[in-house]
Amino acid sequence: MPNRFLGQMTQTHCNRAKNSTLNSLPASGRLLTSPTALIHSPFNRFAMNVFDLCWPIILSGIAVHIASTLAWVVLPHHKPEWLRLPVGPLDDAIPSAGAEVGKQYVLIESGADPKDMNAACKGSLILWRESPNMGKNIALTVTYFLGMSAVIGYLASISMTAETPKVDVFRFTATCALLCYSFGGLPHVIWFRRRVLLDMIDGLVYSLITGGIFMAMWPVV
Repeated sequence: MPNRFLGQMTQTHCNRAKNSTLNSLPASGRLLTSPTALIHSPFNRFAMNVFDLCWPIILSGIAVHIASTLAWVVLPHHKPEWLRLPVGPLDDAIPSAGAEVGKQYVLIESGADPKDMNAACKGSLILWRESPNMGKNIALTVTYFLGMSAVIGYLASISMTAETPKVDVFRFTATCALLCYSFGGLPHVIWFRRRVLLDMIDGLVYSLITGGIFMAMWPVV
């Protein structure tokens, strides 16, 4: 009998024996044979949960908020994006066009029917009811960054263990942060145009900060 045929018969016999053994196990035993189940098995002393990552979650959220503040207040790269225009003559023109405070408008060519969805769009107009409350906006921004860090920490906790190499921790958490901070708002930008390239570069910096903090503070055995 050729050796190749003998090897195929031996492999088939081993596979049948393995399947028979797995099928004889209870459901919980079969569940622990999957990689995800092995990571979160109570018998795995390297398993972790999101509460093990409280410090990197909090510190990365605060650090990204500080970086965002520096990007918009101190650094010059965003200043050419938003220019100040005195409202002056627009104070009378906007109400006469039927615009109401607190609503958002797509500007269409003069004389076009507002109900005509094919009318050429010229831009957008948003009328605020009041000037932004700085304290409230800062609090909401901090909450957003902490929330994003919490989601990233949760994903990391169900994907890796305490024995995961730190370089892999950095790659995973930084990639998650990049998806949040650089690419999350792109569908909105595609339809409601505005400059976004510098925001995406900022997001890259935020993702590197997030990945670095998670890598440095990743629990070790």
